[in-house]
Amino acid sequence: MDSKGMYFTPEREFVQQAISISQKQVDGKVEALAYKGNVIIVGRSSETSNLYSEEESSMDTLDMDWSVEDTTGFINVNAIRIAKYGERKIRDGEPLSKRK
Repeated sequence: MDSKGMYFTPEREFVQQAISISQKQVDGKVEALAYKGNVIIVGRSSETSNLYSEEESSMDTLDMDWSVEDTTGFINVNAIRIAKYGERKIRDGEPLSKRK
């Protein structure tokens, strides 16, 4: 199977369609530097919300005991579902993605 990550999935389609709605309440500023093809975030601020919490964003703070084998299993299980989803779309003559 040619791996495309999770781009050709119903989750990506859902997220793509939900982005405009989810951004209605977003405010704030992000300060970034662009250098040799890289973007580095150097600051974030918002008067109305906490944009980033290092503690809540880190897998290290989760109270989980996952192994490499567990993550491989998650990937393999998702790959089955995603492959079947793509096969159905192709069989039904639907495009794998909606382009505007």
